[in-house]
Amino acid sequence: MIRPHLVTCAAVTVFLSSAVQADVKQPSWDFFSISYDNVSASDSDFRPSGFGLLGASSIGQKGVMYARYQRSDDEVAEQKLELEQIRIAAGGSFDNWEKTDIYGLVGYSSRELEGIEDRREDGLTLSIGVRSLLFAELELGATAHYIDYSEGGESELDLSAQYYFSDGFSVGLLYQSADDYDTTSAQISIHY
Repeated sequence: MIRPHLVTCAAVTVFLSSAVQADVKQPSWDFFSISYDNVSASDSDFRPSGFGLLGASSIGQKGVMYARYQRSDDEVAEQKLELEQIRIAAGGSFDNWEKTDIYGLVGYSSRELEGIEDRREDGLTLSIGVRSLLFAELELGATAHYIDYSEGGESELDLSAQYYFSDGFSVGLLYQSADDYDTTSAQISIHY
């Protein structure tokens, strides 16, 4: 019978050996991620949690397509509230350095709150950001968004850290700070 600590040691060995093999040359735009999201609304007891899906793909040398879907829910005053957010964008990277990518995106954002009071907003999104590899395994990023919702403009700042275990697999943390809420996400990504 295999002892549990031997299985654990084998798993740790595989984990560490895959970390050593990561040889990422520049930030990857070809990936799919799934995340666990925790939203904290300002001036409210609304603290939904849920999941997110994120995908991006390179288009030619400098083009980028990006899509994100987030769905979270919570119960406030015995009423279930659901928050759904969608962002679709396209753009490109500017003159980039070997391990740093500066990019701009134009797209569409939508968010819908269902429950006590149903509310839906959508509008044009403008984004500019930077992603940089500090080491072959560690990428840091920051993106500033302006969303022109129908009820007024809103700004958002995203900060991210991504750790590559190999060229095809990474885990990351994302913090989004918007005017009305903050979101913290832990994500797993497959790079292709």
